[in-house]
Amino acid sequence: MAHSNRDPTTSRHVAVIGAGAAGLVTARELRREGHSVVMLERGSQIGGVRTYTSQVEPDPLSLDPTRPVVHSSVYKSLRTNIPRECMGFTDFPFAARPHDGSRDPRRHPGHSEVLAYLRDFAKEFDVEEMIRFETEVVRAEPAADEENRGKWRVESRSSDGAADEIYDAVVVCNGHYTEPRHAHIAGIHSWPGKQIHSHNYRVPDPFKDQIVIVIGSSASGVDISRDIAKVAKEVHVSSKSTSPDTYEMLPGYDNLWLHPVIETARKDGSVVFQNGKTVYADTIMHCTGYKYYFPFLDTKGFTSYMLRMLWTWLWRTLPAIVNVGGDLVKLVPGRVSTEVDARLAYDTNAIIRKVHDLLRLYNEIDVPHDRLLFKIPATWQGIEAAKLLESEGIQTHLTFVYSFAQAAAAAQAGASVIQIFVGRLRDWARNHSGDTEIETAVKSGEDPGLALVRRSYNYIHKYGYKSKLMAAAVRNKQDLFSLLGVDYVIAPLKVLQSLKDSPAIPDDEKYSFVRKLSPETATHYNFTNKELIKWDQLSLASAMGPASVELLSAGVEGYANQAKRVEELFGKIWPPPNV
Repeated sequence: MAHSNRDPTTSRHVAVIGAGAAGLVTARELRREGHSVVMLERGSQIGGVRTYTSQVEPDPLSLDPTRPVVHSSVYKSLRTNIPRECMGFTDFPFAARPHDGSRDPRRHPGHSEVLAYLRDFAKEFDVEEMIRFETEVVRAEPAADEENRGKWRVESRSSDGAADEIYDAVVVCNGHYTEPRHAHIAGIHSWPGKQIHSHNYRVPDPFKDQIVIVIGSSASGVDISRDIAKVAKEVHVSSKSTSPDTYEMLPGYDNLWLHPVIETARKDGSVVFQNGKTVYADTIMHCTGYKYYFPFLDTKGFTSYMLRMLWTWLWRTLPAIVNVGGDLVKLVPGRVSTEVDARLAYDTNAIIRKVHDLLRLYNEIDVPHDRLLFKIPATWQGIEAAKLLESEGIQTHLTFVYSFAQAAAAAQAGASVIQIFVGRLRDWARNHSGDTEIETAVKSGEDPGLALVRRSYNYIHKYGYKSKLMAAAVRNKQDLFSLLGVDYVIAPLKVLQSLKDSPAIPDDEKYSFVRKLSPETATHYNFTNKELIKWDQLSLASAMGPASVELLSAGVEGYANQAKRVEELFGKIWPPPNV
C-alpha cells in the first residue's frame, strides 16, 4: 500500500509504545503524514488488551510489586459491551464476515473477533513492518543534552540486548490494565476468605459451589458475576451506585443478588452490607478497575504543562455553549437542554464529569439548576450516568431511544426526559427487516415509532416513574393527533403550519381532538414479565434489536461529528493572532 511522502524537513522520527488498537491506528496515521515510525511492543503479537492468555499472576490481588506481571486482563467469555458498528475505524469498518466459519458474526462479538479485526487492520495497512515485538520500554524521557534539546530519549530491552535511542516524539499507547485498583473494606485484613482482582479472572470453574461476592457493577462486574453464577452456589454483587437499602435478585438467575457497598468484613468469614444483610462468603472478587500506571515514563513536568495548555483551549468551547444556554433560559419559560459531548457516550464517568463542568459554568452566570436539562445518548453508560446525576438532583434528558428496553431502563434510572424519534424508526422499517420489536408493531397494524411512544408512555405512567416522554421526528399532522396526550412533542414548522391551516372541526376521525395517551388509560395497559424486569447492561444489550443498535450508533456518530466541527470552527478563531 502506498504511503504518504511529505517534505523531509517536516518529517519526524516517532516512537509509538504499544501495538494495541490505539497504537496501530496512531502508527498508521503518522506514517500517512510522512513521519518515520517505530512501534515498540513488549508482547509477541499485536492486540494489546484484546490478547487472551490463560496465564494469571501468582498474586491474585496483584499487590506484590515484585510479581511477574501478566499484561492481559481478558477473561475467556468476554464480549464487547458496545456493538461492533461503533468500534471500527472510520475507513475500515468492523464488519461481520459470515462466510468465514472461524469468525464471530455477532453484533457484540467475543475478544477473539476483535483481535482478528485488529490483525486484519494491521495487514491491510502494512502496520506490522513498523513493529519491534518483544521489546520492552524501560524508560522514556525528554533528552537532557543540548544537541537533542526538544527530543526524547527512549531506552528499551529485547532478546537482542538494550537500546538507547533518540526520537522527535513519543506516543504512549500501552493502555492501563495491569495495575489494579482495590476496594477498601473495613476489617478485610482479618477476614479469612480468598480475594482476587478481575485482572486475574479467566474462567468460572474455580468458583464452583462457592459463595462469591463481586465488588463493582460496571462492565467487568456485570460480566463476571453472571459468568460465575453459572457454577457458584451464590453470587452477591456490591454496587456503590445503588441506594443503601437495595437488596434484590437480578433477573434471569435464582442465585444472583444486588447489594449496596460492603460495610465490614469479619474474622468469622461473614461480610456485612450497608443494607444490613450478612453473607458468609468464600471469595471476594474485586471488579474495581485500574490505575493509570506508566512506570517507564518521566515527563520532567512537560506533559502536565502541555495538558494544561490543551485544557485551556478546549475549555473555551464550553463557555460558548453555556452562554447560549443562559440566553435561552431568559427567552423560554421551561427548561433548556444542553447537549453533552456524544464522544463520551460510552464512558459513564466522563459524562458525569462533563455535566459537572457545564453546571459549574451555569452557576457562574446564575442559571438555576431547575431550568436545566443535560442531553445524554441512551447508551447503557449514558443511562447509568443519568441515574447517578439524577440522584444528585441534576436533571437529565436521554436521547436516541429506539427500543422499549432503552425507554424502560431510562425510566428506571429516573431520567427527567426520555426522547423517542418517531420518524426515524418508521424510515428504518421501510428499508430494513429483522427487528422483532418493529415487526410485531407492523403486524398489528401500528406504526413502529408511534407504537414505541405508546408503550413507553404507558409503562412510565402505569408504574409511577417520574420521567416525561418526548416524541421527536414527527413527520405530519397525523403523527401529532396520534400522540395527543404525550408529555412533549418536537414538531417541525411545516407540520405546525398544516395544523394552523386545518379546519377547527375535522371531518376525518383520525384528526379528531381526542386524547390518545393519558395516565388513566395507561393503568389498563398490560406488559409481559420480560418487559417488567430490572434492566441491566446485559439484558439491555440482549433486548436491543438491529434498528435500535444501528440508529443509536448513527445518532452518536452524527452528534460526535457535529462536536468535532464546532471545535474546528473554534480552532480557526482561537487563539486570536498574537495571543
